[in-house]
Amino acid sequence: MKKFLLLIQSRWRNAMPIFFKRLMWLGGLMSGTAIAVHEVFDHYGIVADDWWLFVERYLIGIGVGIVFACKFTQKYDNNGNPVKKSDESKD
Repeated sequence: MKKFLLLIQSRWRNAMPIFFKRLMWLGGLMSGTAIAVHEVFDHYGIVADDWWLFVERYLIGIGVGIVFACKFTQKYDNNGNPVKKSDESKD
């Protein structure tokens, strides 16, 4: 179990390809917007339509899933070794 947690920790800290950085931003924006709309409805006592209550959970879940999957992708050098964030600036 400890080896698995160390693997997750190292993958979380490694550098990501630029495409996945942008995709992560988009997923965070999508889920963050859905949460913000929910909070506005809750704060002002607005009763949301049924379609919004159905779609909202998927917007949040898919956005969080995109962020999670993108965060675990790694950049590799020519030898197949993962690139650390500190090594990324040397490119």
